Amino acid sequence: MFRKSNFATLLVAVSIFTVTSLGIVNAQSENETLEEKTGVPINKFVKNPVEAANQIATNYFEAIKQEKDKNGAALTKFEIVNTDVSNPEDIIVSVNTSYEDGLSNLPSVDYHIMKNGDSYQIKKQICVFDMDINSPTYRTVKVCKFGEIGDALSITL
Repeated sequence: MFRKSNFATLLVAVSIFTVTSLGIVNAQSENETLEEKTGVPINKFVKNPVEAANQIATNYFEAIKQEKDKNGAALTKFEIVNTDVSNPEDIIVSVNTSYEDGLSNLPSVDYHIMKNGDSYQIKKQICVFDMDINSPTYRTVKVCKFGEIGDALSITL
């Protein structure tokens, strides 16, 4: 009887440890940014930079499409039109995007993929297009800024 009790205690302790460990791992992955989640380890990236850069961009934009309109007009489709790996410190992937509400056929935007820690990751940027139909620069990129935008849109044009 004593042995069964010790075995049961051990079994409960192992179960608690396993559940706690899984919870910690899950919490860590939830804290990862989209850029971190879609990154590729350096050792894999250098084997085929073009393929890896396209994989990073594809995974990144597919994830954004899944967010629907969480951060503005929903991305409906994207197309990688060029990948420049001539500078391994700053890979440039040119992407055409289309959004809900008729925002399509916009000019391509260059996204930068760079080393960050032990992986290559896309660098988050926010781009503003000139959508004033009376403007001579209608449907062009006015500005792209790296980083985050808070709750209030505050890009200086």
